[in-house]
Amino acid sequence: MQASSVMVFPSESDVPFSWFVSSLHRLPDAATFARSTGHAGEAAIRLNFDAFFDRHTQIQPWMDEGQQAFASRMQHLREVFQKHSQKLAVYRVGEIQVHIYIVAVVQGRVVGLETLSIET
Repeated sequence: MQASSVMVFPSESDVPFSWFVSSLHRLPDAATFARSTGHAGEAAIRLNFDAFFDRHTQIQPWMDEGQQAFASRMQHLREVFQKHSQKLAVYRVGEIQVHIYIVAVVQGRVVGLETLSIET
């Protein structure tokens, strides 16, 4: 997905987004999603897609150029996902090493982007 090329999620690790295709065919509850991604038993929550992006796309006066650029890239990413599906979600799996999955159901498959956020 070109919208995510060279894009990193800001955290203590700044891990780039990577593309993934799941074996799932619909958006499951958080525990099922965690199991499907190899994180069975880890803390997992399903977030509202729009609420997640609202938080990361609002440009504030105190932001530096890099933060503003990230917010703009996140807005573009949001639009790309919304263009391809109406079935959208964000999953957070883990506690300190938090795997973040931005997902959509496209042509009957759960696909999306994943990154890692280190939150100590």
